[in-house]
This record gives sequence, C-alpha cells and structure tokens, in this order.
Amino acid sequence: MLAAIIREKFKNTAEQETQNHDGKVVQYSGDGVLCVFKSSVEAINAAVSIQIQMQQEPKVPLRIGINTGDIIFEENNIYGDGVNIASRIESFAVAGSVFISGRVHDDIKNQNDIQTVSLGRFKLKNVAIPVELFAISNGGLIVPPPNR
Repeated sequence: MLAAIIREKFKNTAEQETQNHDGKVVQYSGDGVLCVFKSSVEAINAAVSIQIQMQQEPKVPLRIGINTGDIIFEENNIYGDGVNIASRIESFAVAGSVFISGRVHDDIKNQNDIQTVSLGRFKLKNVAIPVELFAISNGGLIVPPPNR
C-alpha cells in the first residue's frame, strides 16, 4: 500500500513540476522518468522542486541526474549521449540530491539562485572522457562529500 502511495506521489509531482517548468515527461521506465526541458535552468528548477517535495512524508528516496546533449527519438525508443550520460550521472547521485554534468554547470554558473558544489571528475560507463559532476547545493537538498 505504501509503495503505491509513494509511486503515485512521485508520478504526480514529476508531471506537475515538469509542466510548471516548461518541460515534458517523455518516458517512464520502472521507477524512473525521463524528462526534457527547453533550458538547463528550467530542468534544475524542476528537479529542486521535485526533490524538496520528495523529502516530505511519505519520503521518496529519489536521485536525479541532469545532462544536456543530443536525444534521438525513434518510434518507441529514446537514446543518445544526452540520455546515456544523464542516466550515468543519476547512478552516482544519492537520495535527496540533484547531480548535474559540467556541461549543464556551464549553462547555469551565472545563475545567482542556483548553488553548486563540484564533486570531482568521474569516469562514466561508455563515456570516453571523465565528466565533472556537480551537486546542486540549494537548501533542502542532500550534498555528499566531494570525491566520495
């Protein structure tokens, strides 16, 4: 019963906040969701809002990874470096956090209302060059220690 409530909370919140921030839910996969946004700033604002809501009871242990890059839509398949790297970043994240790639950080580094902490460079599966990861450190989010 609690699992169903948690899934419904996550789905409803993800859909609402994605819509609120000019984005689109493009695919659900198990307990995950792939969303696209018109800007990195909107993606981060949606992610922060979602994470803060997931910290309220019933808590949902959610990890979020954000990247920018090519996404290819082909019939019922969605793939490309943008998706692959975002998925890899999410796997490094911890519950309650929002991790972003260095490419996304370049897009948002001049935004005064988005704070970040560099976590270091990481080798991601099927990615040739190590990627610098950043944690969004706005209030209410979990930020693990660097180079964990």
